[in-house]
Amino acid sequence: MYRFFVLLLLSTPATAATLSWPGSGGCGTTLQACINAAASGDTVEITTEAVINEAIAINKSLTLQKRGAAALFGEGNNFTLTANTNNVDIAISNLRLRGAVSINVGSSSSAHTQSIRLTNVWLQPPTGFASALINQLEDAASSYTVTIERSYLTNTNPAGAAVFADRGATGTARATINVLNNQMLVRGTGVALTVSGHDGVVNINGNRISRLQQLPVGGNLAAGVFFLAQGGGSAPPVVRVTRNAIANMDVGVFARTTTAPVNMLVLNNTLARTNLAGIDLDRNGSSALTGRVANNIVHQAASCGLRFSDGISATHNFNLYSQSSTPYCNATAGANDVAATARFRGRFDFQAESAGAPQVNAGSNSDQPAVVIIVPVPLPDIDGRAGRVGGTVDIGAHERSFDQSFEHYSLAANLSGNATRISAPPVGLLAADVLTTSNFGREIDGITPLPAGAANHTGMWYSTSNNVWNIFNQNTAAPMPSGRRFFVLLNIDSQQVFEHVASNSNTGFNVTTLDHPQLNNQPDALPIVTQHWDPTQTGTGVYNNSSIGVWYDTAINRWRVFNQAPLAGLAPAIPEGAAFNVLIPNPLFAVGTHAFRTDPLGVPVSILNLSHPLLDNTECAHPFVTAVYNPNNVYVPSNLVLSYNPASQGRGNWAIERGDGAQIPAGAAFHVYVDPERSRVCTSEPLLIDGFE
Repeated sequence: MYRFFVLLLLSTPATAATLSWPGSGGCGTTLQACINAAASGDTVEITTEAVINEAIAINKSLTLQKRGAAALFGEGNNFTLTANTNNVDIAISNLRLRGAVSINVGSSSSAHTQSIRLTNVWLQPPTGFASALINQLEDAASSYTVTIERSYLTNTNPAGAAVFADRGATGTARATINVLNNQMLVRGTGVALTVSGHDGVVNINGNRISRLQQLPVGGNLAAGVFFLAQGGGSAPPVVRVTRNAIANMDVGVFARTTTAPVNMLVLNNTLARTNLAGIDLDRNGSSALTGRVANNIVHQAASCGLRFSDGISATHNFNLYSQSSTPYCNATAGANDVAATARFRGRFDFQAESAGAPQVNAGSNSDQPAVVIIVPVPLPDIDGRAGRVGGTVDIGAHERSFDQSFEHYSLAANLSGNATRISAPPVGLLAADVLTTSNFGREIDGITPLPAGAANHTGMWYSTSNNVWNIFNQNTAAPMPSGRRFFVLLNIDSQQVFEHVASNSNTGFNVTTLDHPQLNNQPDALPIVTQHWDPTQTGTGVYNNSSIGVWYDTAINRWRVFNQAPLAGLAPAIPEGAAFNVLIPNPLFAVGTHAFRTDPLGVPVSILNLSHPLLDNTECAHPFVTAVYNPNNVYVPSNLVLSYNPASQGRGNWAIERGDGAQIPAGAAFHVYVDPERSRVCTSEPLLIDGFE
């Protein structure tokens, strides 16, 4: 039940280059011609916003990507990715395809390796059996990895699947297949895998898989996850189905072994409204089906909550069976199973509605999915947040926490001088909370200007006179304008937050040094900083009317907060008593999931476009940003605002702008945190409710 992360430092090939398309030379005509002209290991970066009407084939090590708004391909233009020789590494990201992807992988040599990765790819084929089809070469013996992550997949074929993988009955390939943190809207099956009985690993984690509605059982079994083990070999593949939310299918998770063994780990999933069984493990042959079924919610299964056929040797316990007609078919109750009605926030929002819901703190910690670095660490839940809160893991895909983000608007009713009073969200805000805030800029439409007061440096303040939090301008003479939009983040359970106060011992001129075990000696950490006035709530707070940033000082292996230096003159000193709220996105999961550092550009820009699966085409996301001095030692002396570019055809993207309207200098970099639960709710819920586009 553990996933092992191995961190490797790989040197970049000396010949690797980044080619822009459309460009010059071999990239002056079609995208396919540019791909053909690229050397193995190169990156091709798409720069056009126009629709690309080409079918694409890649058969060598190559990265194909787009910054900002996703690259849009015309309907019916399919991708073919082929890795059938040694050391082929193909990666595609930030593409919107109205076609399918065929992945051909494996080679006959056991010494060969291959890797294919799809990240932040929209797959919306109008027809077809599979949106992403993984084909293993017949008689393959190599080691290969295929990863589909943080992508959006739809499939309209009742007999089809969003992801289909066929390893075949022959060959001895050692395969790792990762289907991670995707959203799938289907008429048939979500993930369908046919795998031979040779050593391998399948990780299906953090996905949301659903049909629009609970359709009658048809001629084809529609499963959230369908797994068939057949063929030769004796080493059972390990299949981990963890932290998925699956709804409106015939079966939530179905696995069958025929002539090959399999070890199934079905842990911490939420399976809702199935026509047949919630979980169905079937032995239709002589091979063993082993494993563990634990910490799952099975809600409204029309026939069986859990079905085992004869001869199944997998064990089960700590599952919650909610409103299922028959909790067990050919299986006995687990000693710690729960029979109660799971209480959810909504029809497609499977978060526990309250701390008193029966799934909260009712699971088995020893069965919880984990990663192993030195010791087991609980894997984050489906929202990318804490994997365990309160000492005992919750049953289901979600772990209930008190973390949340929300929007605040400055209005006449909540304005007072240089401050705007924050209305408390449902959970309420306390004086001891350590909040993070960010400033919304504008909708980038070529007409709308930056809002009034965008250049003002802001902070947070708790008023003891009326027991409310405020957002204020550090320049006390500048009134807070009406109509400003802010994002506010409350982190209690998931990410580490702490308060830092500048003192004589930790501050010198425009720099104050942070001291925290998750930051010290951690140059890859991604701290996000918000100014906080009067943390002691004694009325003795100190203003710091300056833009700020963070900097990792390699001389002392510590992170520092600093006041930005203007273009002319010295940076203002940080006064003693100035305070800062510091958010540390969990460094184990930060990169590529819910926090990231922007790639510095080589030229000044007015708008720095962002590209990230939690932000792309997600206008309702809640991002937070802090400038970072590393790696190029560049100051950005301005308040920062986050703006949204709606773009066209569902390809909107977020961007960073300077509140003073000046350009962002060349080489500047930023830390960005995105509330993962907010992005999930405001993208997957409308997708499931509104239906196919």
